[in-house]
Amino acid sequence: MNTVITSFLALLLAVAAQGRVIERAISDEKSFLNSVGPLCNSQSACGWEIYGELHRHIYYLRNACQCPPSTRCVRVEDDILQEAYIYKCRRIPSPKVF
Repeated sequence: MNTVITSFLALLLAVAAQGRVIERAISDEKSFLNSVGPLCNSQSACGWEIYGELHRHIYYLRNACQCPPSTRCVRVEDDILQEAYIYKCRRIPSPKVF
C-alpha cells in the first residue's frame, strides 16, 4: 500500500513540475514573438500573407527578423501550395523629382 501511495505522489510531483516547464516555455515563446530579431537577408522571407479560397486575406505573419535600413518588406511571390504570398526585403527606389 505504501508503495502505491509513494508512486502516486511521485507521479503527481512529476506532472506538476512538467506543467511549470511548459508554462515557462510558452511565456518565453511569447517574448520571442514580440521581440525584433536580427536583420533579414534578401533571400529569407520577412513575412507571409496567408490566404484561403479565392485568394482572400486571412492574416499576416511577420518573421522574427526585420528588414535592413533603406529596404521594405514587400510582396514578391505567391506560393500556391502554401496558400501564402511571400514577402521579402527589397530596396525601394526613391521617387524621382522632375
